[in-house]
Amino acid sequence: LRRLFLGKQKYLLSVKEDSDLAEQLKEQMRGHLSKACQPLKDYIRQFDRYLDIMNLDLTEYVRTYEEREPSLAEDKAEIEQKLKDKSAIADIIPSVINLGMFQVKTEAINRALLQKYDTLLRMIMGLIAE
Repeated sequence: LRRLFLGKQKYLLSVKEDSDLAEQLKEQMRGHLSKACQPLKDYIRQFDRYLDIMNLDLTEYVRTYEEREPSLAEDKAEIEQKLKDKSAIADIIPSVINLGMFQVKTEAINRALLQKYDTLLRMIMGLIAE
């Protein structure tokens, strides 16, 4: 072991945070992480179409729906459309998806959207029943 260190220096130098090599490697890592996150960002944008339903105030929606005084045919069309939208969510959104180095679990989003549609449908049907 004596011959391991040749010279007066008996320890290895550490890399300084502001050294050129460290800065270069940091920038390289930032670039690679940015590229790796791009599929995730693209996938997240697909959920923008559900923002309206998630931000919808159900009581306000039902109140304005009631003020329109729709006919029975319009009620039926509204319920059928909401059921169609609900079934599309169950078909379109997978419970888990792999995006490069990320695994995204969308079960909570799926459950929240389906619950929102269920509540809305019950409120509309309750309004019709009155």
